[in-house]
Amino acid sequence: MSKLNIDTNFSQGGGQRNFSSPVTFINVIKRFFTGVQNDSLKQLSSKAAFTLAEVLITLGIIGVVAAMTIPSIVAKYQKMVTATRVKAFYSKINQAYTMSYAFNGDTVDWVVSGKTYTYEESVNWLKKYIFPYMKPLSIQNSVSSLGEQGVLVKLKDGSVYWFQIDRNGQDVAYYPHGKVNINPREKFQFNFAKRLYDGSTQRQSMNLLEPYIFNWNGRRTQLFTDGTFGCYKGCSNCAYCTKLLQLNNWEFPDDYPW
Repeated sequence: MSKLNIDTNFSQGGGQRNFSSPVTFINVIKRFFTGVQNDSLKQLSSKAAFTLAEVLITLGIIGVVAAMTIPSIVAKYQKMVTATRVKAFYSKINQAYTMSYAFNGDTVDWVVSGKTYTYEESVNWLKKYIFPYMKPLSIQNSVSSLGEQGVLVKLKDGSVYWFQIDRNGQDVAYYPHGKVNINPREKFQFNFAKRLYDGSTQRQSMNLLEPYIFNWNGRRTQLFTDGTFGCYKGCSNCAYCTKLLQLNNWEFPDDYPW
């Protein structure tokens, strides 16, 4: 059998190099391919670079998109927080009414018909029927923008509600963010044992506190258009806003005047 001889003599640059050692030969091959890879990376880096103008244009586009989308995201979050607080208040205060009913009996005699309560009388009513089951953080005398006497009750989560009993029944205005402002974002009104409409002997929600519907004809459009209680931007009472929220499963509908 003949022996295969490999000539490891290699001429480069006019000289001669002897790679008789396999280790030396392998190292040369490694250096060769490493140089090729480095050259390729340099070329790729030079091709992938952005000019200053391209970077500025990209940042400008991102800024425009952010300016268009961020307000919508913030508004959606605010609506979610507000709706969650209103729904939670509705649930908690009605739990208090239910527990009070179990202790104090039928609600038919809880509110004196045709009587407007003083501040002291309203506080005493709350102490008897509500505060044992839904404790307040603080209370204070408060007069509404219409000159109505009531009790401002602050809760542990920072929200407040305004409470009053007049000749038509009981009114509760809830302010989820603790700001006593009259607008569709801040005021949500409920009532208990309220006359359904002027001259009626029927009363709404004799067992629970319900969204305000005094003088409502049952049509959804009136919740927006009613001159006194309607829910619209710039409304002066906004009492029907809570009913709109309830009708949409305690989520703000698309046509809500946010």
